[in-house]
Amino acid sequence: GSYANGCNSYDTINILAKNNPVVNLNSTNTICIGNTKLLDAGNFSSYLWEDGSILRQRSISSLGIYYVTVTDNFDCKGSDTVKITTYGSTPSNFLPFDSTKCSYNNLTISPIQNYTSYLWNTNVTTKDISIQQSGLYWLQVKDINDCIGKDSINIYNKDCLRGLYTPNAFTPNNDNKNDIFKPQIFGNLLYYEFYVFDRYGKQVFYSKDINKSWDGRYNGQLQKIGTYVWLCKYKISGQNTNEEKGTVILIR
Repeated sequence: GSYANGCNSYDTINILAKNNPVVNLNSTNTICIGNTKLLDAGNFSSYLWEDGSILRQRSISSLGIYYVTVTDNFDCKGSDTVKITTYGSTPSNFLPFDSTKCSYNNLTISPIQNYTSYLWNTNVTTKDISIQQSGLYWLQVKDINDCIGKDSINIYNKDCLRGLYTPNAFTPNNDNKNDIFKPQIFGNLLYYEFYVFDRYGKQVFYSKDINKSWDGRYNGQLQKIGTYVWLCKYKISGQNTNEEKGTVILIR
């Protein structure tokens, strides 16, 4: 303004516009049967729920409409509402029936449905679990509605074949019956070599892969009918390295 002595005076005030706080209760419309549901209004200065509660979080256990108004540090207000309209069932019976395993093998257990999170009693948090020991295993899961359920399974050990077994003859005649020759080894295989020799001592087959078999051929040519000698070196968990040999008859 102007004064009598001709001097001028000014004053200024800045008005800052602030957005109202955004509240997101972030909840589905489902509540789990027998469970409570936690509504979280977020980090603000103060809260007021429709029932008069003034805490940040609200635990509910029934269907209904719930809303909260929050106030931030600038005294600005925001609100959000959630409608809980459906009861969700607790996950159950999602593990397979009790089962058995060979004592020397691992076994993979997996729920028959997908969930959003998993917690096994071994503290594994993946869907599948690989076990070595027999016993009781339980799994806690959470579904898309945040419903939590638990199921268990008993795993028993069973007596299984252990060691090396071979047929005494095979017929490589392309009839899809007994056309190949290889040993079967039962146990946790750690090392493997397999040889086949003809009657003159010539090596006609060799492999370090238990999945590969002799088809009765050498350099693409089907070998003669007769007796062949095999030699296998292998090691299974819990045993020393073994070396076994025997004979097999090639028949057509």
